[in-house]
Amino acid sequence: MKVELRQARPQELAVLRRLMQLYLYDFAAIDDWAIGDDGLYGNAATIESFWTDPRMTSFLVRVDSALAGFVLVRDGAHFAGEGTRDISEFFILRRHRRRGIGTETARRVFDKFRGKWEVTQLTRNLEAQAFCDGSSQATLEAATRSGRAPTARRDAALR
Repeated sequence: MKVELRQARPQELAVLRRLMQLYLYDFAAIDDWAIGDDGLYGNAATIESFWTDPRMTSFLVRVDSALAGFVLVRDGAHFAGEGTRDISEFFILRRHRRRGIGTETARRVFDKFRGKWEVTQLTRNLEAQAFCDGSSQATLEAATRSGRAPTARRDAALR
């Protein structure tokens, strides 16, 4: 199984938008979000800011050349601020979960950007908490030992 993390190209914006809808659909089950009258989840302006904010970098994840998810990295973490990066959004398609792909993707993101990290999850997102507490814990510990120093925070409900 070959996992690829590659910065999204401008012409892949439509792919990111569609993946974002799948990601938000997962959140709809957690937060009981209603779908909009336009058939889309989320606030359009907020979603578009992910692609236009110069502090954000978008990555596509592929497994054996097949699209598997995305990662959005922000310079200037939500809680820690400037000098710390955060994984703003992290999404692996359900069919690719529980196979080590998320852990490998997280490792590659931390390797790509050396320095301080803030890793957060929504309090109600138990699946994300299990991921960060379980399979990716070794990745977080290795990142800390190598000077990438991610910190975890559960109360990220302000996003």
